[in-house]
Amino acid sequence: MRAVVTKLVAALAVAASTVAVVGVVATPANAAGNCSAPAGPHVDWSGCNKAGADLSFANLSHANLSRADLFSADLSFADLGDADLSRAGLFSANLSQARLFGANLSQADLSSTSLFATRWVGANLTGAILSHADLSRADLNAADLSHADLFAANLADANLTDATLTGADLTQARCNGGTTWPDSRKNGGGDCRPN
Repeated sequence: MRAVVTKLVAALAVAASTVAVVGVVATPANAAGNCSAPAGPHVDWSGCNKAGADLSFANLSHANLSRADLFSADLSFADLGDADLSRAGLFSANLSQARLFGANLSQADLSSTSLFATRWVGANLTGAILSHADLSRADLNAADLSHADLFAANLADANLTDATLTGADLTQARCNGGTTWPDSRKNGGGDCRPN
C-alpha cells in the first residue's frame, strides 16, 4: 500500500510540475511588459495600462508601447521616435507637439486625440483610427496612412508631402489652404480632396 501511495504522490508531483511548465510557457505570449518600469528610452510597456498618465516631455524613444492603454494620457512634447505603439489605445490622449519620427502606430486608436503640431516624419499609421483627431499643423511628411480612418479629422495646415494615403478615409475631414498634399499641392478649400 505504501508503494502505491508513493507512486501516486510522485505521479501527482510530475503532473503538477507539467502544469506549471505549461503555464510558464503559455504566459509570456500574452504577458504585459514591465509596467512598473520608469519612463525612459527602450522601456517595455507593451500591454500595460497607462491610462491618464502624465508622460508630457517624456523620452520614450524606441519604447515598446504596443497594445498599451494610454486613454487620456498626456504625451505632449514627448519623444516617441521609433517607438512601437501598434494597436495601442490612445483615445482622447494629448500628443500635442510630440515627436513621432519613424514610430509604428499601425492599427492604433487615436480617435478624438489632440495631435496638434506633432512630427510624424516616416511614421507607420497603416490602419490607424484617427477619426475626430486634431492633426492641425502636423508634419506627416513621408508617413504611411494607408487605410487609416481620418473621418472628421482636422488636417488644417498639415503637411502630407510624400505621405501615402492609399485607401485612407477622409470623409468629412477638414483641410484649409495650408494643407499640403503628397504631391506638394496646397489644398484649395475646406474639404480634404487630394485628387
